[in-house]
Amino acid sequence: MARQTITPVVAPGRYPTDGVEGTPTAADATNKEQYTMTGRELVIAYNKHATDAATVTITSVADPRTGRTGTITADSIPAGKFHVFGPFAQEGWMQTDGYMYMEASAADILWFVVRIPAF
Repeated sequence: MARQTITPVVAPGRYPTDGVEGTPTAADATNKEQYTMTGRELVIAYNKHATDAATVTITSVADPRTGRTGTITADSIPAGKFHVFGPFAQEGWMQTDGYMYMEASAADILWFVVRIPAF
């Protein structure tokens, strides 16, 4: 099956008058996740499990200048905690199809993707 595509929530910008509402996406440990990448996104992974840690992986691509890869591999998130990642440069992170690839070890991971508006 195809990866589930997460739609980023766009942050309200410099002069907000209210917050924006977002809904988390539960990880699919089999099919994994992706979002359309602009380079202005923060990725938040929350582990909702009461006692067990879970891991997340965010997949990089080879940087065209250095060939460097920097995949975040099996980053362990304790129960009841969250980790924030990014924003990520498109170069070195965006897959050839325009997406960022993510995956989690358990459905207890909830993904939030927040897009920072261009200034």
